[in-house]
Amino acid sequence: LHHMVGKNYFLLDNDGNYQFTNPHNHAEFEILLIQKGSGFVQIGSSETQVPFQEGDLIIFNPFEAHCGSYWKETPE
Repeated sequence: LHHMVGKNYFLLDNDGNYQFTNPHNHAEFEILLIQKGSGFVQIGSSETQVPFQEGDLIIFNPFEAHCGSYWKETPE
């Protein structure tokens, strides 16, 4: 995560929430296990926002563009 933050993929707000503002990709797989919070991802050129929550596993293929948002605490 810190490596990606350094490349300006995320904007971090004062509450510790992340906004993935720009679609980006990586040369390797990206595997995320959501341990807390919730959010959504957009994959490829799709406009569909796919929600995720605590306990979900998300896998992005190499060079698969993605973006979205993450909230440390699930909004009510």
